[in-house]
Amino acid sequence: MAITISKGVIFGAKPLGTATITSTTAISGTTAAVSFIAPLGTGGTPITGYTIYSSTGNVVTSVASNTGTAFVSGLVQGQTYNFTIRARNILESGPLSSSSTAITMPTPPNSPVDISASASGIYSINVNFSAPAFNGGFTITQYVATSSPGGFTGSVNQAGSGTIRVNGLSQNTPYTFTVTAANISGVSSPSTSSNSASIIVGSQSYTTPGTFSWVAPAGVTSVSVVAVGGGRGGGGPVTGGCPGGNSYFINSTTVKGGGGTDTGGTYTGDGGGNGGGGTFSAGGGAGGYSGTGGSGSCSRCGASGAGGAGGGGATIACRAGSGGGGVGLCGQGTNGAGGHSFWSGRPGCGYGSTYASGGQGGSGGLGGACATLGYFYPYQSYPGGGGAYGGGSGGGCNCGTGRGRGGSGGGLGYKNNISVTSGTSYTVVVGAGGAYTAGGRYSGANGAVRIVWAGSFRTFPSTCVASP
Repeated sequence: MAITISKGVIFGAKPLGTATITSTTAISGTTAAVSFIAPLGTGGTPITGYTIYSSTGNVVTSVASNTGTAFVSGLVQGQTYNFTIRARNILESGPLSSSSTAITMPTPPNSPVDISASASGIYSINVNFSAPAFNGGFTITQYVATSSPGGFTGSVNQAGSGTIRVNGLSQNTPYTFTVTAANISGVSSPSTSSNSASIIVGSQSYTTPGTFSWVAPAGVTSVSVVAVGGGRGGGGPVTGGCPGGNSYFINSTTVKGGGGTDTGGTYTGDGGGNGGGGTFSAGGGAGGYSGTGGSGSCSRCGASGAGGAGGGGATIACRAGSGGGGVGLCGQGTNGAGGHSFWSGRPGCGYGSTYASGGQGGSGGLGGACATLGYFYPYQSYPGGGGAYGGGSGGGCNCGTGRGRGGSGGGLGYKNNISVTSGTSYTVVVGAGGAYTAGGRYSGANGAVRIVWAGSFRTFPSTCVASP
């Protein structure tokens, strides 16, 4: 076909064809992506651009010819739109296309529902939520929980219901929480507030022998308990000292640290350790959180404890025995080392002097080390006492009649997640250290009971810390 141009008018050119919209997608609450393809016919003149029209609000968007997608902004959240398009060149604008499939612009989601909170750590609370029934027309991508007081936040990136952990909170402080949901259109209004939740943390130690009543504080439903039995007392060469008493919480079948007897005290619970056995003059160490107390030794070196247990005492020639080391109540720490002995002057009764250090305390040093300074003055020497808590005492020595007998250490037992009821009284028994008998000088160390709470996340045997 011949084309003639006269006075700026082109005669014989083919008309510009119709562009086609292939898809429309909301990419935010106010912007849509409109994809399209060029018309089949260009009229013999290159296309220079496209114009997109909205069915509502008279929104007009123009784009260059080298694109296949137009981004239409200025739309209204929640409003439904259709779009049409026309191509253009330097000569004319093509016909409008057919309307696109209708699209409703998304809105922020509704607020999450079913908000509840509960302590989940010694500085954290879990916030549970359910997804809203309406997500705003687009997938929810994030939920944020916010505390009151403090404005502490936690978040999860997901579409459905779940749990948010909020960290950095203060202990023994009531908190409530709200939760928001977000999609590409924006953030919802805050939810209704959760129940009040607190990280109720505390502890109570009983270190004096006797029977006591512990009342569970308000909000406390679970505790962890460690019990250490009393160490056995030192004695003379014929009979050892008196046994140590048992320590326990509620009853001896719940959690117990057994008192030292002829052998080391035993334990009941989720874990723990037996006390170390005494020997002739040297006392045994208290049991540990995951191992046995060190045994007293008729030599210059007592045995070390295991699992945070107290170390065993030492002697000089089975005389002048030192006491066993105690154990701490906060949690498992370093093992107590065995005692060491030193000799000066001539060996034998009546000459020189000896020194036998006590077994060192286990579990972070809370158990005391014990020592004895024995002068071999005729017919007597001076044994050392047991280390707190649960250390067995050293035995006496009478050089005219024979060796004394050291006491064994108390056992340690712990139990976690013991269910209790707020306001209810529970029995606590602390075993006394066994009394020394003729030939001894010190009773065994007293036992102890420690109760800690906040639920299942304060448990033994943890690394020894003084608080919380």
